Amino acid sequence: MAKLIKTDDGTLMTIPEMLKSIERYNPTHFVFLEQYVQEQAKENTYDLDANLAVLKYYQFNPLALNLNITHLILLKALTNLPFSDFVLCKYLLLPTQMRDDTVKEIIYIADILEQCDFVLFWQTVQNKGALFEKITGFYDSVRKFVCHVVGTTFQTVDKVYLSKLLGNVDDKQLTHWVKKHNWTMQGDIVTIIKQEETIKTKHIAEKIDFESLGGLMANCFSTNNNKMSVEDEVLRIHKKLSKITSSGTDNQTQALDLLKALQNLKIDLDILTSTRIGMAVNELRKCSKDEEVINLSKKLIKNWKKLLASNPESPKSSQKSSNGSSASKPSSKDSNKDDKIKDSKSKSSSQTNFPPPSSSSTTDVVRLKCREMLAGALKVEDYPDGCASAEELAEELEEAIFAEFKNTDMKYKNRIRSRVSNLKDTKNPGLRNNFITGVISASRFAKMTPEEMANDEMKKLREKFVKESINDAQLATVQGTKTDLLKCGKCKKKDCTYNQLQTRSADEPMTTFVMCNACEQGKSMSNYTRMFRGKMRTSTCRIILITSLAWLLIDVIIIMKYTDGLNGGIFKKSRDNGQQSHNVASLSGGHHVIDEDPIVDEEEIDTNLNNIDNGDEIVKRISKTYRTVDLKKWRPAPVVKENPGKPGEMGKPVKMKSYQQEEMKEKFKENQFNLLASDMIWLNRSLSDVRHKDCRTKTYPGKMPTTSIVIVFHNEAWSTLLRTIWSVINRSPRPLLKEIILVDDASEREYLGKKLEDYVQTLPVSTYVLRTGKRSGLIRARLLGAANVKGQVITFLDAHCECTEGWLEPLLSRIVLDRRTVVCPIIDVISDETFEYVTASDQTWGGFNWKLNFRWYRVPSREMSRRNNDRTAPLRTPTMAGGLFSIDKDYFYEIGSYDEGMDIWGGENLEMSFRIWQCGGILEIAPCSHVGHVFRDKSPYTFPGGVANIVLKNAARVAEVWLDEWKEFYFAMSPGARKTSAGDVSGRLQLRERLQCKSFRWYLENIYPESQMPLDYYFLGEIRNAESHNCLDTMGHKSGEKVGSSYCHGLGGNQVFAYTKRQQIMSDDNCLDASNANGPVNLVRCHGMGGNQEWSYDENDLTIKHVNSGNCLTRPTKDDPSTPLLRPCNYSKGQQWLMQSKFKWQSRHGSEDEKRR
Repeated sequence: MAKLIKTDDGTLMTIPEMLKSIERYNPTHFVFLEQYVQEQAKENTYDLDANLAVLKYYQFNPLALNLNITHLILLKALTNLPFSDFVLCKYLLLPTQMRDDTVKEIIYIADILEQCDFVLFWQTVQNKGALFEKITGFYDSVRKFVCHVVGTTFQTVDKVYLSKLLGNVDDKQLTHWVKKHNWTMQGDIVTIIKQEETIKTKHIAEKIDFESLGGLMANCFSTNNNKMSVEDEVLRIHKKLSKITSSGTDNQTQALDLLKALQNLKIDLDILTSTRIGMAVNELRKCSKDEEVINLSKKLIKNWKKLLASNPESPKSSQKSSNGSSASKPSSKDSNKDDKIKDSKSKSSSQTNFPPPSSSSTTDVVRLKCREMLAGALKVEDYPDGCASAEELAEELEEAIFAEFKNTDMKYKNRIRSRVSNLKDTKNPGLRNNFITGVISASRFAKMTPEEMANDEMKKLREKFVKESINDAQLATVQGTKTDLLKCGKCKKKDCTYNQLQTRSADEPMTTFVMCNACEQGKSMSNYTRMFRGKMRTSTCRIILITSLAWLLIDVIIIMKYTDGLNGGIFKKSRDNGQQSHNVASLSGGHHVIDEDPIVDEEEIDTNLNNIDNGDEIVKRISKTYRTVDLKKWRPAPVVKENPGKPGEMGKPVKMKSYQQEEMKEKFKENQFNLLASDMIWLNRSLSDVRHKDCRTKTYPGKMPTTSIVIVFHNEAWSTLLRTIWSVINRSPRPLLKEIILVDDASEREYLGKKLEDYVQTLPVSTYVLRTGKRSGLIRARLLGAANVKGQVITFLDAHCECTEGWLEPLLSRIVLDRRTVVCPIIDVISDETFEYVTASDQTWGGFNWKLNFRWYRVPSREMSRRNNDRTAPLRTPTMAGGLFSIDKDYFYEIGSYDEGMDIWGGENLEMSFRIWQCGGILEIAPCSHVGHVFRDKSPYTFPGGVANIVLKNAARVAEVWLDEWKEFYFAMSPGARKTSAGDVSGRLQLRERLQCKSFRWYLENIYPESQMPLDYYFLGEIRNAESHNCLDTMGHKSGEKVGSSYCHGLGGNQVFAYTKRQQIMSDDNCLDASNANGPVNLVRCHGMGGNQEWSYDENDLTIKHVNSGNCLTRPTKDDPSTPLLRPCNYSKGQQWLMQSKFKWQSRHGSEDEKRR
C-alpha cells in the first residue's frame, strides 16, 4: 500500500500523487521522500521521479544535503542500466556531492559499466561490498545488464568467458541466467537466441456456417430498413456524446437522456461494432461526475458485453470466407451500409473499423488495433480532398513501422503511440497535413525522431528546458571527467569537467580540455571577506613577521639537535654548496656511525649476486640497494601558500585584457606559448594538490638518496625557466635536493648569459649553468649535465615545467628499494595559452605503434589486477615519454646512458625503455608524482637536416640494436627509415651483449603483450580481391571511419594489414569492425575481445567471414567502388580475398630467442 502524506490543507495523498502536484518540493514533506529512497534500496523497488525530486530539492536547499541518500539514489540508478537514469541523476549533483569520495567511486564504477568492462567492474567492487550491500538485488541488476549487452553483441559466447562477465558465477547461477534469457548451452558454448527466431507465425482460421447462411440472406431484406434506422439513431447519439465528453461541458441531463434513448433501442452486435457506441459511452462514464449517468453507462456496457459473449464469431471474420469468394459480390444492403457509415464517420471524427473491406494485409489483432488508432488520429473535419483515405494512410504507416521492428513488441507499440500523439496534437496541424498530402512519406514519418515531429512551441520549450537543466544541474553538456581540483577563473568555483585528446606530437601526453560547470553562479569570496582581509593585512603584518622569526630560530635549534649533521657538536662545512654535512665513516674519535633507521642490513650489500659471469670476464653490476649511511633523512617541503590577487595562483588560467591581445600574439611567436601570460605569473606561484586522495596519506622510507636535477634549455623564456627552478626548490625536501644543473644548448638570447649566471648564485640551492658551446641537441646536452652530477639519482626535467606538492618522494622511494628502477611522474598539462594547470589521467601508460611512434594507451586490466586495483600503486609502463624521469646515476651509466649516436631529439625514449626492460631493469610511472608541462602545438626550434630525417635515423638505430628480427617489420612499415643511415651501432650491440640483455620477443611476451607489433600473426601484407584485383586500404582514415579499397600499389603503407591468431584483421592499432550484419565495415581501435572484430579466413574458399554475423566481406559495388561491403556468403569471386605473403619471422626464430634469454 502506497504511503500517504498529509498536506498543509489536510489532504491525504500518495507519493506519486504528490510528485505530480504543487507539493513536490514542500520542505515539510521532504523527510518522507528520503524515507521512500531508503525503502527502494531495501525492498528492491525503483521510482526515478521521486529520486530526481530529492536531488532537485538538495539544489534548492543545500543545507539539507544528505550524502548517504545521494549514494543510494546513484546506486539505484545504476540498477536500471542501460537506461540513462544515472546520467540524469548525475546532472543534478551539487559540487559538494561531486567532491564526496564515495560519489567519485560510484561515478568511476558507472564509467566502467558504461564502457562494458565487466571484468574490471567485478574486480573493483570486490573490496567494496559494504557499499553495495545497501542495495537489495544490486549485483543481479548488474548481471541483467551484462546479459543485455551480451545478447546484443554476441551470437555465441564461451561459457567460461560468460561466467567471468557475470562475476565468476558458479555453474548453477550460470545456468539460471542462460535459461532466464532463453539461451541454449551446448558443451562450453552458449548460443544467444536471435530475436528473429522467437517470432512465430499466427494462423487464424475463419469459418462460416453455411447452413445458417440461407436464413441470414432471407432475413436480410426484411430487416434492412429497420436496422438502418437504428444505426442512424445510434450514430446521432454517438456524435452528441462525443461532443459532450470532448467539450467538457457539464450537461449531464442531456447525457442522461441520450443514454436512456440508447437503452430503448434494439442494438445488435453488428451495430455495436460498426458504430463504436460502446467506446463513446465508456468515455462518458470516465469523465462524468453524475452518479446516475455513471450507473446507467455501466449498465449499458455490461449488457453489450453479454451480447458480445453470446456471439463469439467476430463480424470482421464473417465478412469473408476462407477462400475469399463470399466477398466478391457484396449485396446492395452492405454497399449502402458502408457508404452511410463512411459518411457519418467523416463528420464525427470517431474511431474507424479495421481491417477495411478487402484491403487488409494482416490478421494480427495488435496491428489492426494500431492501424485503427492511427486512422482515428488522422481523421479531421477539414480532411483534404483528393488525398488517400485515413484508413489507407494508417495502413501504409503501420506497414512501414512494422517493417522496421519485424514484430509487435514494446518498441513497436511505443513507436505507434508516438505517431498517434503527434498526429492528434492540435498545436501541430502542419505535421498531420504534411503526412496526409504526401509531403512526408510513410517511410519517412515512421522513423522521425520526437525532435523532428515537435511543433515550434515544443522546440522552443525544449531549448529552454535544456538551458535550465544545464544551469540547475551545474554540469557540462559534453561528456568528460568531473574534478574539483581546478578552479574557474570567472566564477571561482572548483567544479570543472575535462576531456583528453591526442592533439600534439606522438611522444607527448594528451591535451586536456577543461570546461567550467558553474559559470555565472557567483564568486568564491564574499565582499565582506575581502574587506575584512584588507583591514587585517596591515594591522597584523608586523606581529606575524616577529612571530615567524621567533619560530624560525626555534626550528633551527631543533634541526641542529636531531639532524644527521650533528655528532658531538662537530660540523664540517661543505665546500660545494655551503650546506652542513658530516663524515659518514668516522669522526675525530674514530667511532663508526650507527644508523638508527636502516633500509637493509649491511650483509645484504655489494654481494657477488650483483655480478655477471660473461665467460672469462666478470661484469660488476651495481648493488640493488644503497648503504643506509649514504641515505638522507628528510621531511616534506612546506606547502606553497596562495598569494591572493596574483595571476595564475592555484593553477588558475590567466585572462588577457582586450588591449593586450596584439602584444600577446606577437610574443607568442617567440616560444610558441603565451609569453605575456607567463611573465604575469609569480615565479613561486601556488598550485592545487592534484594528487589522488590516498596519495596524500601515503608513507615513504625515512631515508632516501639525494638527487640532482638536470634541465636542458635552448632560448627558453626567462619566466618559464625560473618558474621550473623555483617549483623544484619550493616543493622538494631540501635534504634530498643535492643541486640543480642547467645545461644551455647554445642559446642566443642575452638574458640567458651573464644575467642567468648571476641570478642562480642567489638561489638557496646550489645551481650551476653549463654550456655546450654549439647546438648539440637534447640527448648530448643531457649527457653533459649527467657527467657533472654529484647526487645519487639523476632527475631529468624540461625547462618549462612546474612540480607539484610531494612530487619527488614517490620517485625516490621506488629507487631506494631497487636502484634498477626508473621512475616517471604523471605528466600534467599546462595550457600554452592561459598557463592553467590541468591534471592528466592516471589510467594511461606508454606504448608505440608499427612505426615506433610513442603513444598513450589505456592501462589494461592485466596491469590493474597486478596492482590490486590500487590507483596509487606504481604502474609498470612498457615505454616512457622520455622528458621527465628519475634514474640512479650509477645505473644510468651501467646500462649505457644515452645512445651518443643519436642526434638532437626523438626516439631516445623508446631506446632507453627497451634497454631498461630487456637488460634487467624496471620502468614505472608513479601515480602520486605530478609534474606539469607546457605543451605546444609546434616546436619553436629548427633542427639541422630537418626533423623527419633526424627522427628516422634515431628510430633506425633503435631497430638495429633492440628489435632483433622485428627490425625488418619496422623497415617494411617505414621505408624511409631503411634508406636512412643508422650509423655505427657496433658499440651499442656490444653493450647489449655485455649486459646479457633479453630478446625483443621476451619483451613483447612478458612486458607488452598488448603491443601492436607482430607476435601472433598468420599473415602480414596486402589483402587483394580476386575479382576486382583491388586491395583493402585504410585511405588514411581515422578510428571510427570506413575501411576502403583501391588499386594495389605494392608500396605497403595504408594497404598493409595483418591477420592475427586473435582472428583480427588489423592495420597498426585499428581493426576491421562491423557492428551490423550488413556493414558498414569500419576501422576501430583494437580491443582484443573478439565480438564485432572477429573474422575467419578460409584458405580453401578464400573468404573472409565475419564471425558474429556469418556474412562475408564483399568487393565494393560500382555505385561506391571504394567501400567494401558485408553480405551473405555466396562464395562468388567478389567474396574471394588473397592473402599470399607469409610473416616469415613470427615463429621461426622461437628457439633462437629462447637461447638468448
